[in-house]
Amino acid sequence: MRVRQVLDNLIDNALRHTQPGGTITLAAHVTGDSVEISVRDTGCGFTAPDQLQRTLGRDGDIWPGRGLGLRIAGTVAASHGGRLLLANREPAGAVVTLRFSSAAVRPAGDAAVTSPDLPP
Repeated sequence: MRVRQVLDNLIDNALRHTQPGGTITLAAHVTGDSVEISVRDTGCGFTAPDQLQRTLGRDGDIWPGRGLGLRIAGTVAASHGGRLLLANREPAGAVVTLRFSSAAVRPAGDAAVTSPDLPP
């Protein structure tokens, strides 16, 4: 449930920071030892992703209006044995990735991923 809330927040962030006509992509990848869920956009990106990543990793002030949702997302990822990764895309945009150990992820039943708005 918390991971779903994090994804909702990351998608909301991408919608707010992507100009009309831009693109937002939600992707999931499974490798031998990890599961990654990424939200990519063609918005403005992070002004200083390295600095933001460091800020998210410690207590202290964060820029007004930036980072609290990402800090919560990072905490949720860590509580599930994962990490939150931030990066800029070239030529523009951001990528926020939730990475989990495949051992920490258990398969959900079909009912868990089926939306009542979508055909079966």
